Amino acid sequence: MLVPLGLSPQQLVVAVVTLAMTFPCIATFIVLWRELGGRRLAASMGIMFFTAFAAGGMLHAIFSLAGR
Repeated sequence: MLVPLGLSPQQLVVAVVTLAMTFPCIATFIVLWRELGGRRLAASMGIMFFTAFAAGGMLHAIFSLAGR
């Protein structure tokens, strides 16, 4: 589904890894809200976004270094 964006293969890998590490849908947020409460949901979301963007950033850095 990302191919029509015209991204390079490295950009596609970074995008797929980053997207795969995030919650897939709003239903997941609702279930977590009900099970964990608002504060722990916010903490979970913070951890999720941090790790997803950190992994994407590290992959980008690796691809940038390998391309030199």
